Amino acid sequence: MDEPRLKSTLRSLHEELRTADRLDDELQTLLSELDDDIHRLLGEDRTESHWEKLQVRAEALAVRFEAGHPRAAKVFAELADSLGKMGI
Repeated sequence: MDEPRLKSTLRSLHEELRTADRLDDELQTLLSELDDDIHRLLGEDRTESHWEKLQVRAEALAVRFEAGHPRAAKVFAELADSLGKMGI
């Protein structure tokens, strides 16, 4: 997975969440932190462990969104997969 595809997935996630009914403050904060970390890493030298940590966070968010926002959860899962592939 390349960086343009990752950025595209992030845009899809933001669009999906923008149209969601309501997100609690904690999930909004977690999403914002994950997004910031991903963008920061895209501009830096990074190691596999950086991507793995972000992948784990994205997977955790996918699980948390599953019940209330299944489409967003699917995009989080895709994001986690992309992050895992970037760490290879």
